[in-house]
Amino acid sequence: MSPQDALRSPGFYPEPPEAVDVVETHVSWVFLAGERVYKLRKPVVFPFLDYGSAERRRHMCEEEVRLGRRLAPDIYIGVRPLVETADGWALGEPGSEGDEYVVEMRRFDERRTLAALVRDNAANEEMVRAVARRVAAFHAAADPAPPGRFDPQAVAATVSENFSTLLPYAPLLGRRALGAAHRFAVAFLHANGGLLERRTEEGFVRDCHGDLRSEHVILEEERVEVFDPVEFDPSLREIDVSADLAFLVMDLNDGGAEGLADTLVDEYESAGGDDGGRPLLFFY
Repeated sequence: MSPQDALRSPGFYPEPPEAVDVVETHVSWVFLAGERVYKLRKPVVFPFLDYGSAERRRHMCEEEVRLGRRLAPDIYIGVRPLVETADGWALGEPGSEGDEYVVEMRRFDERRTLAALVRDNAANEEMVRAVARRVAAFHAAADPAPPGRFDPQAVAATVSENFSTLLPYAPLLGRRALGAAHRFAVAFLHANGGLLERRTEEGFVRDCHGDLRSEHVILEEERVEVFDPVEFDPSLREIDVSADLAFLVMDLNDGGAEGLADTLVDEYESAGGDDGGRPLLFFY
């Protein structure tokens, strides 16, 4: 029996739930078991991600917990080993050695994610202002990125890679729209190299979240928590705080909540966050 098969069974857990719900992505399985959630990484290797060994997967579990506790300390419980015995797989004690590893989390009400609240027309300005203040405080406290991260050359390389990746899909996306986006991006980079350089020099490139989307934002009672940071590649989260904020602005706009996106930016700036100005934010 594989570890993922074992985790699907209610009897696997110390306090067996009535049922185990499973969410599968291209890189992991997530098991919703009663009041707990267990995330098991798949043994996969991609150009952008390496989960190829048990030790590597353990390290990535530890990194997710370390990074995740910055914005979601109430969600991330820790790393648990899975031990293969003669009777099958068993859940080990935190800190002990295992044959596989999972991230253990507290289960939350998925109706309380910002994505769900927007979808259900239940999100309001007060909620979004609380999110903006939380993100601004997080960015202010985040560690500065190493030298060279997200400097003008790195940003230009990312833009080039993005459009190279999108080019084969031009018939689907629309050649005219893709071409216009590419011309805009190149023109912005040429005109604003000095701004990007100053952002680097002045410390606005920090160890951010890297995937700040509304489905990762949880609003419970008076708390705002943001889970699921990018753990597998530091370069994807060691970015300008403006680029990090832009994920959520983009996501709210895509969900039809343009007014809440404007509120998010206004409150972020009022709370002391520096997004570099609207042109830079909208570029990202």
